[in-house]
Amino acid sequence: MKKLKGVIPALIMPFKENGEINEASLKEFIEFLIDKKVNGFYTLGTFGCGPLLSLEERKKATELIVEYTADRIPIITHVGTTTGGATVELAKHAEKTGVDVVAAVPPYYYNHPDEVVVNYYQKLLDAVSIPVFAYNNPPQVGYSISPPLLGRLAEMGLAGVKDSSFDIKVFVHYMNSVKQKDFQFIIGTVPLFYAALAQGAAAGVGGPANVFPEVQLELYDEFQKGNLVRCAELQKKLARLVAIQGIGGVPFTTLIDMYEMRTGKEFGYPHEPMMRCTPEVREKVRQALISEDLLG
Repeated sequence: MKKLKGVIPALIMPFKENGEINEASLKEFIEFLIDKKVNGFYTLGTFGCGPLLSLEERKKATELIVEYTADRIPIITHVGTTTGGATVELAKHAEKTGVDVVAAVPPYYYNHPDEVVVNYYQKLLDAVSIPVFAYNNPPQVGYSISPPLLGRLAEMGLAGVKDSSFDIKVFVHYMNSVKQKDFQFIIGTVPLFYAALAQGAAAGVGGPANVFPEVQLELYDEFQKGNLVRCAELQKKLARLVAIQGIGGVPFTTLIDMYEMRTGKEFGYPHEPMMRCTPEVREKVRQALISEDLLG
């Protein structure tokens, strides 16, 4: 099993105005991030518009990402859906396509009891031979994976968790509840990246690393060196970047503009029903990035 580490962008996806994947922009974007030395990709989650896409669209996106990444860094593909059958279908396809890890939120919309969640992940574990991660995202799912439940899933063979609970206490309780030594803990809440590293997190997944990965990569490197004062400074800068990406409402749409401002290249459109930011919002974002010395 590949050990994940460092900074893993929650990969945003470019679309054409008609809703098709903008393949040229995606390829260029992947090269941009690999050139910046990111440590992996987390694909088709919240920032990747996975829940907005059909199964066939998600499969096509996975095929393109695997092709363009060309085995240079690990790929974690989110395959979670509302049903076990659809999730298993996506997971099998992802494994066949060549991703390294699949991750899944528990089935969302309904507030499912633990036994339903256990059955859902057992089907997923039985379906593939590559590592399976749980993705804890209570704001989007509607409920949380409890620490005791995560411990139970780890005993069944779950390989890791991406936690986006926005609560460091949950992350610590997860670490206390899992007894398997090779279990991997990833934080999905960027403002908690430094705190999670201090608790033993292997990696962080987040949005700002789509455009300015250097900030989070420097924090990770400085943590390895023990430069904790610098880590604290960089964590505050990351928190400000998270605030900037939220100016447009849905962070994914703001990140499109941030990328275009940084690179001067066209990215494309978000998937409907989302829309591009207004000129007024774009100007607010631009001024905020200038204040952070991230734009000239």
